[in-house]
Amino acid sequence: MLGVAAVVDGIQQTKTLTHRAGRPVVLAFLAAGAVDPATGTLLAIEERLTLHCATQDVGWLADVTNSTVPIEHTPATHFREVEDDIAAAIGDKRMRLEARLVRRLLTDAPDTQHVVVDGSLAPHARDRRVVGLVKTTDTTYLACEHQLLSLPEGRTTPAFRTDHAHSSYLRLHHNHRRSWAHGLVRLETHDPSLLDQFASWAMSQRQPPTTKDPRGDRHLSPVAVCEAWLRSRTPAVLTLDLDQ
Repeated sequence: MLGVAAVVDGIQQTKTLTHRAGRPVVLAFLAAGAVDPATGTLLAIEERLTLHCATQDVGWLADVTNSTVPIEHTPATHFREVEDDIAAAIGDKRMRLEARLVRRLLTDAPDTQHVVVDGSLAPHARDRRVVGLVKTTDTTYLACEHQLLSLPEGRTTPAFRTDHAHSSYLRLHHNHRRSWAHGLVRLETHDPSLLDQFASWAMSQRQPPTTKDPRGDRHLSPVAVCEAWLRSRTPAVLTLDLDQ
């Protein structure tokens, strides 16, 4: 079974503070964390609190907030473009935090230990010690996907290549009378010889069928623990109802 030193996940929490001529002003809390899968202990964290707006609103925002929270801005002027640019910037910043945390972990991880990331390997360093578990099934990789309908619990598909990794599908929980994607995850590694070991490890870390987690069929236990740690650190200002 794969030796895993840490499991990495990230979150993004946002609140739209106001609008100026339809342009949003957004406060974002971004965090990436690593947990020990054996104990659930939080091993390391990267977190940022940032404000986002259009360039033309920077002066106004700096005056009204008078804070040390950094302001990131987009030159877009149309409110739709401002919304899109802010959302993209927040998502990109979260991914960069996760990638930075993984690089930190790799400096201390021995060759026999691995770092599991929740998501694709694409944003991360190309290192055989980094493996990824993808919960989404939006992209078609197999010439014939009908084999996924009958993939049994605990079994994987034959390995295949994506643009950036070796990959296979794994059924964590049976999908009898459920969606074809129920319990289905996709494993990514840079070393194809690790796929079977990674699958065994993932099966050992799955949540029980009785879990109340709405994503429990594909959400591994240490990933859920990491996410809970990160959400517990969300600044209180993001939970306030600004309309009251």
